[in-house]
Amino acid sequence: MLLSTTLPPWCIRAILSEAYDHGHSAGQDEIDNLAASMLYDFEMHLTRSKDPATPIGFVTVEIWQEGYAATGNASPATLLGSLQVEWGTTFDRALDTYFSLHPHPHWEPATRTVWGCRLFPTRTEAVASHG
Repeated sequence: MLLSTTLPPWCIRAILSEAYDHGHSAGQDEIDNLAASMLYDFEMHLTRSKDPATPIGFVTVEIWQEGYAATGNASPATLLGSLQVEWGTTFDRALDTYFSLHPHPHWEPATRTVWGCRLFPTRTEAVASHG
């Protein structure tokens, strides 16, 4: 699980602690997914507080594609776009909404990729995945 570098360590520890408390009978993957979801929700809240143009009850979500290097071509992490979604919307649902509004011929809903590259809600995660 990749944790955000934009949050202070105490905040990350608190989120992980709450995820483990709620998932005490769950497997490690389920606990990690819960922690990642909670972290994402908290970061979306931070984004909301920084963006006064976003209507109340909505947040701005960015869609970042990881970088790649293949067959002689390369690209760094790239911002595909952003959209406003209701508070509490998952990143997967935000992806579905984004690509329904902005169709992309190489969007693969089953794997949540574009041209085989994974998508992330933050530049930090996209860069950490593959520059």
